[in-house]
Amino acid sequence: MLYAMAVSLLLTETIELSAGLLLKKKDDLRLIALANLMTNPPAVYVSLLVKSLRPGLYAPAVAAMELLAALAEGYAYKRRAAGISRPMTFSFCLNALSFGSGLIIKLLF
Repeated sequence: MLYAMAVSLLLTETIELSAGLLLKKKDDLRLIALANLMTNPPAVYVSLLVKSLRPGLYAPAVAAMELLAALAEGYAYKRRAAGISRPMTFSFCLNALSFGSGLIIKLLF
């Protein structure tokens, strides 16, 4: 479980920080990294726990955890970001990007 959590965090940080660089949010890269550090481990832990205990609830658990993570990160961006004008939209877009990338990687490997 720890290996999956570490890989997930590494991929999420890589994808979202790269997106932050491409979108020229250099002043907020530290905040993006900290927001992911705050939300990714609990989201992955709960999702994996549900998968092992109640496999039929895995998809709803993942959806709920992703929604909560995006909301928490959006709130952090709203309170602390220097150059993010629409923090919730930014958060949901970055989360969709990293989640979608993770699905593609999972399908390929």
